[in-house]
Amino acid sequence: MQPISIQQLAKLMLLRKESGENPYLLFLGAGVSISSGVSNMSDLIDRFLIDFGLVSDDKLPEMDRDKRFQQFISEMENLSQSERYAWLKEGFKDLKPSLGFIALTKLIEDGYFDVIFTTAWDRLLNLSLNSSHVIKNKNNFRFYVRGVNQDDFIIREFRRPSTQRIKILKLHGEIDSGVIFVTPKETANFPNNIANLLKDFFKTRDLIMIGYSVSDMDVQRCIDQNENTLIYINPKPLNNQLLLSLASNYKYPKQIVGRDGEFDVFMNKLYEAIFNKKVKLESLGKGTTKMPQVFISYARQDADAARKINEDLKRRGVDTWFDEESLLPGQNWRTAIKKAIKDSRFFLALLSSNSVTKKGFVNKELREALELLDEFPESAIFIIPVRLNNCTPSHEKLLDLNWVDLFISWQDGIEKILRSIQTP
Repeated sequence: MQPISIQQLAKLMLLRKESGENPYLLFLGAGVSISSGVSNMSDLIDRFLIDFGLVSDDKLPEMDRDKRFQQFISEMENLSQSERYAWLKEGFKDLKPSLGFIALTKLIEDGYFDVIFTTAWDRLLNLSLNSSHVIKNKNNFRFYVRGVNQDDFIIREFRRPSTQRIKILKLHGEIDSGVIFVTPKETANFPNNIANLLKDFFKTRDLIMIGYSVSDMDVQRCIDQNENTLIYINPKPLNNQLLLSLASNYKYPKQIVGRDGEFDVFMNKLYEAIFNKKVKLESLGKGTTKMPQVFISYARQDADAARKINEDLKRRGVDTWFDEESLLPGQNWRTAIKKAIKDSRFFLALLSSNSVTKKGFVNKELREALELLDEFPESAIFIIPVRLNNCTPSHEKLLDLNWVDLFISWQDGIEKILRSIQTP
C-alpha cells in the first residue's frame, strides 16, 4: 500500500474536476459517525449484553471479544426489526454532525463527490445536507435505503444517465427507518441486482474508502479485480487479511493512516487543501448548535495533551478557550484569563501528577473556577475534572465531582466530556 498525502489527494480531485473526469466514488463505513457520538460496534455490543442481563458489568472484562460478539449476534437473530429499533434508537438520538460532515457537505455541493455508498445506520449525513446553507437546491441530492426502497427502484435510479443529482445509498438500512442489517447472515450477500450495481461502480470508478473495517462480506464480494485506485483512509494501517485481500483487487492501492486517517481530521484537511480556508460551524443552519465556551486549564508540562483535547473538541463543534489560540498579542494575560473563566459555561480542569502538586497560575485558575462553582445549582455541571494519569486531586471540592479518565481510554473520555457539555 503506497502512502498518499491529503494534499496530493486534493490536487488529484481538483484536476479531475477541471478535466471533467468522474469524481471518486466515496464509501463511508460506520466509523465516520463515531466522532459525532455514535458508539463503535464493540461498545454497542457491550452495552447490549449488560442491558439485556446477559453479563454483569463486573464480569464483562472476563468475557473475550469473540464470545461477546457471538452472544450479541445470537440474540440479534431472535429480535424482530421493531425490537432492534426499540433498543438501538436511544444510541442514535439527538446526534449532531461533526465538523467532518460539514466539510463533506461542502465537497459534495461543489461536485467533488456524486455517488456515495455507506454502511452507517445513522442520519448524520442527511442532517448535514438538509441543514446546510451551501446546498442551494435540496432536490440535488437523494438518499436511498436498502430494505426501505425497492431494489428495482434503486437500480433504476443509479443506472440513469448522469444528472446533477447526488445519490447516496445506505447499504445496511437506517435506524430511523426501522430497517437494520446487522448479523453476519444479513450482511453476507447483497441481492444479485444490488450486488451487480455495486460491482459496476467499484469496477469503473476510483474509490475513497473511509471509516470502514471491511468486516462485512457483502461489500467484499462486490469488489473484483480492477484497474483502478483505492485510497483507504483509517487511523490504523491496512494490515489484516480482509483488508489486504480487498486492496489486492486494486491495481493502485494507497492509504492515509494515523491522525490524518481520522474522519474529521481527514475531511477538514481535505476541505482546507481544496478551498484554501478552514471549515466553519456556521456552514450549517438550524440543524446544529454551537456548544457553549469551554475553558481549558492545564499545567505547562501537559501542553501536548491540552492541545490534542482542544483539537478534538473543536472538531466536534465545541467553542473552546485555549490560551495558545485565544490570547491576543498585547493582552494582559492575567486579566484575559480571569475574564475567560468567568465568561465560560464549562471549566475543563486537566489534572496530572504535574498539576496537582504544582504551585502557580494553574492552581489560581482552578481556585477561581471553584469560587464560581458555588454560584451554580448543585445539579448543574461547571467544572469537569479530567485526569491525564492516575493522580489524586488536591482540592477537596474536586473529590466530590465525577472525573473523566483520559489515560484509560482517550476516545471514551472525549465522548464523556462531550456528553457533559451537551447536558442541559
